[in-house]
Amino acid sequence: MRWIIATDQPFDTVDYPEFRNLMLYVHHPAPTIHIPGRRAIQRQAMKMGDDGIEVTKKMFAVRDKL
Repeated sequence: MRWIIATDQPFDTVDYPEFRNLMLYVHHPAPTIHIPGRRAIQRQAMKMGDDGIEVTKKMFAVRDKL
């Protein structure tokens, strides 16, 4: 997923047979590999974005002096 985001690939890249074959090849000889679908990738990417926004807000939050 990080590669998809970093290289600005569409979420449905994970559904391309070529991508799936590449993942199976690089994970050889693993008997099975779970490759999430585009909806799962999209949800996780959006969650990462939301989490990043919250972390950034906390980093720059104005704090009252006590």
